[in-house]
Amino acid sequence: MNTTARRAILLATAVVGLDVGGWALVAPGSFYASFPGLGMIWVAVHGPYDEHLVRDVGALYLGLVDVVGQVVSLSLTVVLAVLLLLPARHRTERIQP
Repeated sequence: MNTTARRAILLATAVVGLDVGGWALVAPGSFYASFPGLGMIWVAVHGPYDEHLVRDVGALYLGLVDVVGQVVSLSLTVVLAVLLLLPARHRTERIQP
């Protein structure tokens, strides 16, 4: 799989996480009653409404999306640090006779 495809998949999963997590966190009643939408109901059929639980699920989704950003930023920090450890190349000037 090429890099562009990987980035597209990563972006798609981040968008889904933000959508689901934001919905559950901001409007837990609506999320409980109608997730995933389009006439389907997956959450409400599994027990009574618990606002705290639905908000926790929303925060978890947002936290998992945030983890992607943390991994990228921490990885970039390590890569930059390794680059700083490489020996400097000195330019040598050739003297013309």
